[in-house]
Amino acid sequence: MKFDYFQTQTQTQTISQNQIESLRMLALTTPELREFLKQEYMENPMLELSEHSSSAGISPEPVTYRHSLAEYTDPQIAPDIPSPETYGIREVILEQLPPDLPDPDRRVVEYLLDELDEKGFCRVDAAAMSQELNRIYGHSHAHSARNILQILEILKECEPVGIFSADLRECLLRQLSRSGRENTTVFRIVSSYYKELMEGKISTLSRTLKISTLEVRKCIEEIAALNPVPLRGFSDGQAEYHEPDVILTRQKDGSWSAFINDDWTENYSVCDYYVRIMQTTEDPDLLAYFEKKLVRAKQILLNIRQRRQTILSVTIRLAEIQNDFLCRTGPLQALTMSRLAEELNIHPSTVSRALKDKWIQYPGGMIAAKKLFSTALESSGSSGAVSSSDVKSRIAAIIDGEDRSRPLSDAAIAALLTEEGIRISRRGVAKYRTELGIRGSFERKD
Repeated sequence: MKFDYFQTQTQTQTISQNQIESLRMLALTTPELREFLKQEYMENPMLELSEHSSSAGISPEPVTYRHSLAEYTDPQIAPDIPSPETYGIREVILEQLPPDLPDPDRRVVEYLLDELDEKGFCRVDAAAMSQELNRIYGHSHAHSARNILQILEILKECEPVGIFSADLRECLLRQLSRSGRENTTVFRIVSSYYKELMEGKISTLSRTLKISTLEVRKCIEEIAALNPVPLRGFSDGQAEYHEPDVILTRQKDGSWSAFINDDWTENYSVCDYYVRIMQTTEDPDLLAYFEKKLVRAKQILLNIRQRRQTILSVTIRLAEIQNDFLCRTGPLQALTMSRLAEELNIHPSTVSRALKDKWIQYPGGMIAAKKLFSTALESSGSSGAVSSSDVKSRIAAIIDGEDRSRPLSDAAIAALLTEEGIRISRRGVAKYRTELGIRGSFERKD
């Protein structure tokens, strides 16, 4: 056998630790950023905290920042609003994991925790996640798609029951399984006849399962008693308040300006006292220590500046696109994070991190940034696409005007929308109707 030697040229992209830190800070909310800086201040002598910003701190950028929320005097807007957000779910999950969990697996857990939606469901592309983790931490840590799915299965066994499920159906099945009801009619309905269940087809279920309609209704009542939102109830019992991360104002010319609610970060700066000590010390160990801490402090201040610029550019463009909605003159426009990223010429993950858990205060109140996105549906009209919010509004209007003695089925509603130029399947109608909290045609019948 003959062995030959040859050279190949490949191009790879690596990401530095500073870039990782910058991205992590971008995803922090205002309270999280405040806690992060407080911790850094306690650990880094080179980071100074004063009542007023120092010239050694964050240098002014060509952006306007509001110095105090008290200056925002619009009487229609309250600085905070109550919100039943989840409480401590990250800590709850981490406490249930083995203490000797390897660092690579713990990183996967942290990533999956960030992928939880507001209900506690987790939909991930294991292959894509594997590529991203390997790009960040290197292939030596072996973040394979199979490994990720194995860890996801471990997380699905955690409390609360149903956490990390891919969807409502899996969430219900896990609750039934955990309570020992795998061999029941209820479990069979959710497992094999979920579509019929969601559409309220009691007669179909009765004929298929060869049981009475009364028994089907009892099964439905039992399913209704399950928890459809795994994260429900994760609060401390007190009303929580959201602190706005960004404040939007509309100028007289109709344009939007944004202010980051982080002016207090300008109170952090490099400590001149320890800088002078570093410049005069003859102790090499002390010098090395201060140099390391100085680099860290400067990088944090730089990351704050970059965080501001990214959040501002993303938020202002988002406000421009959703201008009608924010001004209460129209519905949400069809918009995805990928499209917004294309317009700003940045990566979709940057948009996702910039708006992750962020709250925006605007002349009409305060809203979660993620609520300003709406998926598009194909339309044969002149606009070419309609937002999901438009479709939901139309579905609600159709049902509101129907004959209650002969309510429209999801298929009939889909046909009406198709005639109007909105291409949607019966399943799509059922999904939106469920999200609107509207019952199926059978249950709507008077």
